[in-house]
Amino acid sequence: MIKKKGKFLTTIFSCIPGGGQMYMGFMKEGLSLMGMFFFILFLSSWLNIGPMLYVLPVLWFYSFFDAMNKMSLDDEEFYCLEDHFLFVEGLEKEKIVWFLKKYSTVIAVVLIVFGVSILFNSFLDLVGHYLNFWIVRELADFVRWFVPQSVFALFIIWLGVKMIGEKKKRLDEKD
Repeated sequence: MIKKKGKFLTTIFSCIPGGGQMYMGFMKEGLSLMGMFFFILFLSSWLNIGPMLYVLPVLWFYSFFDAMNKMSLDDEEFYCLEDHFLFVEGLEKEKIVWFLKKYSTVIAVVLIVFGVSILFNSFLDLVGHYLNFWIVRELADFVRWFVPQSVFALFIIWLGVKMIGEKKKRLDEKD
């Protein structure tokens, strides 16, 4: 239930991305912000991509000031606000199903590579525990860092190329 809350506790909860929104009753919005914040944190540490962390302060400030702005609205404006998931507005179920069907092979390959990488990494950790060879450690480091980063990088490049291709197709259709 969306309910206007006190300024002090809203400010305190706003120090956690999405916390202020959740405290005021905007659960979907708060969950979106909190989930994105911690997912970026997890992904950047797992894939060892430090520059990805530069997004976190932007997300934190957005979350904090969004909660402060909602708190400062007068009662009439506040109660007119609707709770919604961020970044998925306008996506219908049909579009999501279409996307998953169209790119299911790419998604499956990425998931399989990540799964095999995790399994192989676990196996190398087990073998490395019993056999303390430098080659096992080097292979484990290669699989642990290079493979996930490379798959993620290739996925981002593929996504960028697809987006450019879609944009070019739309421009060609206009002419």
